[in-house]
Amino acid sequence: MNHSPISHRSAVLVLVLVLGLFALAGCSRGAAEDAKPAVINAPEDVTVQLTTQQQRAMTIAPAVPHRFALKIHALGSVSFDEDLPIVQAESTLLAAAASFDLTSKALERVRGLAGARGGVAAKELEQAVSDQQSARSALQAARAALRALGMSDADIDRIAAFGRTEMGRDSGKWAVGYVPESDSAALKPGEAVEVRVAVYSDRSFRGRVSRVYPVLDADTHQAKFRARLTDPDNRLRPGMLADVTVQLSPLAAAVTVPAAAVVREGDGTTSVWVTVDRHRFVRRTVVTGVRQDDRVQIVQGVAAGELVAADGALFLSNLLQAPPTD
Repeated sequence: MNHSPISHRSAVLVLVLVLGLFALAGCSRGAAEDAKPAVINAPEDVTVQLTTQQQRAMTIAPAVPHRFALKIHALGSVSFDEDLPIVQAESTLLAAAASFDLTSKALERVRGLAGARGGVAAKELEQAVSDQQSARSALQAARAALRALGMSDADIDRIAAFGRTEMGRDSGKWAVGYVPESDSAALKPGEAVEVRVAVYSDRSFRGRVSRVYPVLDADTHQAKFRARLTDPDNRLRPGMLADVTVQLSPLAAAVTVPAAAVVREGDGTTSVWVTVDRHRFVRRTVVTGVRQDDRVQIVQGVAAGELVAADGALFLSNLLQAPPTD
């Protein structure tokens, strides 16, 4: 069958037009890919690939070690010079120690008379034994009360022997604070404190923790502590409400990222976006810790030196919620 020259030229023209359309479609698709990010769902991680223009708007920062000044914030009040419960417990101890000493000497005297010719009545000996046992029980209870208030056995022995602790009773101002049970283990005597009261909002009062009470409040499950304050102008008054900040030591060093890099996802997890080439970003689920100075501690999930998206991290997460369409 013969074909005319016109038919042959028409077929060639159609082929050229089809190839041209395919080429135009490829160029359009390439331009579109350069105009929007691509969301790649890998089996292990979710990766977002940004366009060149979007990369310029993204802030990248390394995860670096940061030394946090760990703090505990507590509500409290300004207190009297003396720790009244301890003063009362010390007085009870001194009275119990004196009674035990007196009844012990009386029992020794009665027992001596009982061994001599003629002796003493059995009833008198029984009474002396009973008095000494009661005095011993009262002394043990007084010692236990002071232990419950955080005093050591050595301090209790000194009070019983000399009538007061070696520290003496100097004047000063104190703050009493309460912290949750979860923070009580980190609280120790000697830690620095900063106290603020409403009436003097423009200044703070500094001091140190002097005692951490070992017994928690049964209703609130809070631990009580007492701090000695410096108040050279005598401005503080007992009963003032106070915000107490305890500075824990030593300072803790940890891997951190900028606060803007941490994203709270819709499922409740926390993530950051990690990149190697500043072009592709991989979502990484992390465990966070302390937040301070606009930095967040990363307990698990990112190593020091890795690069993360800072400003723009939320944009990357939002892409997954509503991926761009063609």
